[in-house]
Amino acid sequence: KLLAQPPAWAAAEPPFQIVASLCLLSQVIDALRFALGETHPRFVERKSRRLARQVFHGMVVHGPKLQNKQAFLFRLVDIVNQLFAMAAAVSRAHALRQSGSSEAARAGQLADVFCRNSRRKVNRWFRDLWHNEDVANYRAATSVLKGEQDWMIGNLPSLDARLARTWQPSLEETGRAAAHPEEEPVSAS
Repeated sequence: KLLAQPPAWAAAEPPFQIVASLCLLSQVIDALRFALGETHPRFVERKSRRLARQVFHGMVVHGPKLQNKQAFLFRLVDIVNQLFAMAAAVSRAHALRQSGSSEAARAGQLADVFCRNSRRKVNRWFRDLWHNEDVANYRAATSVLKGEQDWMIGNLPSLDARLARTWQPSLEETGRAAAHPEEEPVSAS
């Protein structure tokens, strides 16, 4: 019944979709935090609120051009996905613990390791939202597409020449080629 109609925010612009999904994620995290009393759900809650603030800040800074800032939007999406994965891992470990499963301890360990690694990624992506090399990367990419960097191609040896120098057929391949001359030899890949 709840999913009979798509929510109003589903047709909105991508930044608004992210904010709306963050609100839903925040409600889930609130329930998990009180149920678990652990640091990972609290981290996800704090970072989802911070992400909502960063989205609004991005909308203020970039205005309508925010939809053209693909690297910025991709980082936001990466953060949302990572926070969701953290919430799902902790939620699964909690459900196993509540059901008295024999794998609950191992699931808790895996969730903890996953969340510790995810924290590092999320913090790096937050830092990269505003401190990055996106403009320089964009300029370099457009320069390559315009053909301004073709000078580099002349200085590179061809892949075929490098493979010909390094690849030697094995005894099995030479024996197979002698026994079945109609087959093409197997190439190194």
